[in-house]
Order: sequence, then C-alpha cells, then structure tokens
Amino acid sequence: MYKLFLISYDLRHINKDYSKLYDAIKNEGEWRHALESTWFIKTNPNNCAALIYKNIKPTISEDESLFIVDITGCQNAGWMGKNTWKWLKDNK
Repeated sequence: MYKLFLISYDLRHINKDYSKLYDAIKNEGEWRHALESTWFIKTNPNNCAALIYKNIKPTISEDESLFIVDITGCQNAGWMGKNTWKWLKDNK
C-alpha cells in the first residue's frame, strides 16, 4: 500500500540553485517530475501532506509558494507525456 501526492510550487529567484528542493522532493519516495513546477511522489501509506511540507519547506524562501495534496485514488485528466500518464495509471 502507498499514497500518491502532487507537489506544486512557484519559485521566484531566477539565479537560485534549487537542487536542495529537488533533492528533498526526491527523498520523499518514488517520484515523477511531470511539469515544470509539478511533481508526483509515491510514499508509504503513513505519510501525509503536512509531513511532506515540513520536510520540503526549509528548501525554499518565504516569498515562494508550495502546495502539496494527497491524490491517492483521485480522478485525473489533462495533457502530459505518455510516460507520466502510464506512471500515474500504474500507481493508482
């Protein structure tokens, strides 16, 4: 069993190195960087959005935004690459 989360952000600093943010997201579990500022992560079933937020928030500035939502079992629609849709389908 697992949970699937969507992580989205608005980053404001063009010249900032965001590798710590990306590493923090990747450390949360199996991941897919689907869109420029959107990631999907598959984590253990005991994880929650608040805990993921707590782990990731220190890697961005106060004037930047971060949104995390549990999408386990949710319907979805949109336009993304076939590999991302397959990954989502395989992880439902």
